[in-house]
Amino acid sequence: MTALELLQRTVRLLGITSPPTSLVGTDDDQITNLLEILTDVGQDIASRHDWSKLAGTFSFVSDGNNSQSAPFASDWSRSFPNASVWRSGSLLVPLSGPCPPDIWHRLLTLPGIRFPGYWRMFGGEIEIIGVPASETVSVEYVSDAWVIDADDGSFKDTVSKDGDTFRIPDRLLRLAVIWQWRSFKGLSYAEEMSTFEKQLERDIAADRSARPMSTTTPYVPDARNLAWPGLVVVSP
Repeated sequence: MTALELLQRTVRLLGITSPPTSLVGTDDDQITNLLEILTDVGQDIASRHDWSKLAGTFSFVSDGNNSQSAPFASDWSRSFPNASVWRSGSLLVPLSGPCPPDIWHRLLTLPGIRFPGYWRMFGGEIEIIGVPASETVSVEYVSDAWVIDADDGSFKDTVSKDGDTFRIPDRLLRLAVIWQWRSFKGLSYAEEMSTFEKQLERDIAADRSARPMSTTTPYVPDARNLAWPGLVVVSP
């Protein structure tokens, strides 16, 4: 669903005006407000959960110096919980980290190669030590770019075109816009907000990975189905 289609449906539910034919450049203040609300709620929803569709991989090539830093990706929001930082030359052992300041200081003064390498986040960048030159360092992260650009398919964090689409659930966005609009207008919104929060919980639960299932658990049949129903009599 495009941004225009989403707000057209929302307007019908709110009954505030005739459905818009365009969002960008409109002189209708109500549609302009709805577009601002849509951007605000989208950014909020993107921050409420580590959505699988917002997953990305940030990587850079080591220059082999004693220590090296690289700025995060432009759409970096946060790293995944317990995400490891990996180097291409070590497939089984990730870099050790994040290192606290005192440990990092000691590492900077120690000579020699430091296996498997170390990392920390500092000043909006990721810093590494002990990674040989030309190896690629990578880590998975959560993007804040929840909008898909209508023209080139790139990701961004603001709705700016009628044909923009979304990387988070459309219905969730629509429910959020409805209760936020009612709040903005000073109307009662408790029921609409509750509906949104319940849908948010369902969508988050559906987005989480399923728990691992063991296929080695033995099946124990019901012994009663295998037992002889009568008596066994042994003749002398």
